[in-house]
Amino acid sequence: MESNQGIILEASAVALKITADTINRAGFDKYNWAALTNERAIDFIDDAIGSTLDPITDSAKKALMDPAQGLAVISIPSRDEVDQATDMWMGSLLALIISKRIYAIRTDPHTSLPFTIYNASSEGEALLKKNGIKYYSPEQNLGFHTDGIVSEKQLWSPNFASIYNVYLGYKKPGNFHWIPFALWDEFEKWKRELASRRFKVNITPITYKNANSELKITSEGEFEVSLMRFNEDHCIPFFNGEVTSCASHPDFDMEMVKRMLTSLATNKTCISTSLRPRCLFILNNWLGAHARDIFEDPLDGVKYTRSFFRMMSKKAACV
Repeated sequence: MESNQGIILEASAVALKITADTINRAGFDKYNWAALTNERAIDFIDDAIGSTLDPITDSAKKALMDPAQGLAVISIPSRDEVDQATDMWMGSLLALIISKRIYAIRTDPHTSLPFTIYNASSEGEALLKKNGIKYYSPEQNLGFHTDGIVSEKQLWSPNFASIYNVYLGYKKPGNFHWIPFALWDEFEKWKRELASRRFKVNITPITYKNANSELKITSEGEFEVSLMRFNEDHCIPFFNGEVTSCASHPDFDMEMVKRMLTSLATNKTCISTSLRPRCLFILNNWLGAHARDIFEDPLDGVKYTRSFFRMMSKKAACV
């Protein structure tokens, strides 16, 4: 497999300073994630940043609409003169604002936040195991997939998604991998094989803790989807969850699905970028699939092994 790291953009340190200088005037607690339900406060900071981010967002939009790219990787600078908690908050806020300038962000209906937060920890994994809930540990390989949304008892493929690593508690977190469908050698072959069929898929449950620290499951179960969904004049692949059977053709050879995923994973061209904190990945979810390596060599004495959040676009296609 041939790989390259793609185009990495550097967010302006000036924009981060403006964010820091205007947080207090925006009128919310910078240590409270729930404060980000205040759209007026976010817009206040966005307006204060002004045109400083234009070179970054213009380059990102160009990459995201290029079928041979479909990915923008943006490094968020750090500020040495502030404490770690403030620095993490400011970086996260800037990642949110950059994404917001590129696409209209979907609000998580369960938290009212413009993103979904994921905090991995040994304690959290033990709780999931205790309740018999399937999950992906940072120390498990996560194969090539596209992102999905459960809404109105159906599965949807968002046009855009952002992943921002707030914290990584590993010395060797490995790489993030991206394969544009335009560079997938066998894309046309598998589109012909699968486009006319419907499949049953079990999705990985999405969980969170409520205000009482109770574990809540927001989405799970089996859905019927198309793995190659035609939407107007283009095809939207959907690779998420565990494909269990072919709903439209009971005699379909399910080994073909495995061969299709193997074809994607072993494609000769792949964009690979090192996973690190303060790195924002923005994906055109309709133009490619992503994966990550196993995280290795965890740091000692840390509460969380990984903290990141994911944003999704309002624009989505039902699969």
